[in-house]
Amino acid sequence: MSTDHWLSLPDAATINTRPFALTQRALGDMVDHQMLGAFYGDAGLGKTFAVAHAASHQTSARRLWITAGVKPTMKQLIRAVLREVTDMDHQGERFTLRQTLIDLLAEDRFLLVVDEAQRLNLECIETLRDLHEQAPFALAFVGGNGCYEELRKYPMLRSRTQRWIAFTPMDLPQVLNVLPRFHPILAQASPDVLALVDDAFAHGNWRAWASFTHAAAGLCREHCRDQVDETIARNAIALIAGGHPAS
Repeated sequence: MSTDHWLSLPDAATINTRPFALTQRALGDMVDHQMLGAFYGDAGLGKTFAVAHAASHQTSARRLWITAGVKPTMKQLIRAVLREVTDMDHQGERFTLRQTLIDLLAEDRFLLVVDEAQRLNLECIETLRDLHEQAPFALAFVGGNGCYEELRKYPMLRSRTQRWIAFTPMDLPQVLNVLPRFHPILAQASPDVLALVDDAFAHGNWRAWASFTHAAAGLCREHCRDQVDETIARNAIALIAGGHPAS
């Protein structure tokens, strides 16, 4: 679980956007009441960052974080959670491992975050639901493309999931309002420059904006500038996305 900005961007601020604020509230509710919740949206929109930030402030539960692998099995999933709980690898038959995990989960309060949840198949989803029923804990699904559709397919999971937080790209008014607060080199940037970057490269995506800002900050240092202008912006975009830099 990392609460660092993308590329560990120095001087970046944490912005309390609506999805970010909703995530802080939702995760607190989930820990307090041992709920299930889903945090979903396309890649780079800040889901994992927001959930990690919220989880870092939940001191009343032990925090567990796993990332679903490609085509995970029930046994792989159980072993991954056991490794988080005990800080050691476990071998054995899957149903024995399952019972061991249930016993351990019953001993304390837990928050389990499952990242890349769109990779989970029915067997893994049913396993997590069963674990939650046997030894209730807060369970957060975090996933990208297809996560919402995958989780909503299963009525037994859908009816038990009490928090659904959607992450969507920022529109241009949001970009113009939020980005000047995100980093010092954007604080006095022209709205036209911010609009250019968003239209040509970032498209309201937090990860794309962080990548741009990281490149632009390096160019600003090299040219002894404290703000992004059009030339810096075009050159930063060329560094990340290709194309012809500005003269």
